[in-house]
Amino acid sequence: MASLLRLMDTKANRPGMDLLHFVATEAERMERGLLDFPSKLQHVGPASRIVEQDVAQELQGLAWRLEGAQAGLEALGLRAQLGPFIHVAEAALGEVRIALALPRCSTSTARTRSAAACRSCAL
Repeated sequence: MASLLRLMDTKANRPGMDLLHFVATEAERMERGLLDFPSKLQHVGPASRIVEQDVAQELQGLAWRLEGAQAGLEALGLRAQLGPFIHVAEAALGEVRIALALPRCSTSTARTRSAAACRSCAL
């Protein structure tokens, strides 16, 4: 960010033109697609409003609902029929837990492989 601010301070010989304007003009001239990056970042604003604690609470709620569904299926004798669905749901829930825990990991091993490799992750 500091580098970008210095680009604005570097003035050109032409009035109203600085190095940042020159870089943007050259990027537009050479590859116009480079200037479309703001349209690719539309999800960043809404995503920045998501609170990690809310996601963790929702994840815990889903885990409890899944446990309740398992108990209900066993009580009704439908565990054998809907077992594959429950297995997929458990796997998806586990993946989300790992994804939620990885940013808190301090070891590069956990970030590149899995949260299971990181002893500091509390899943």
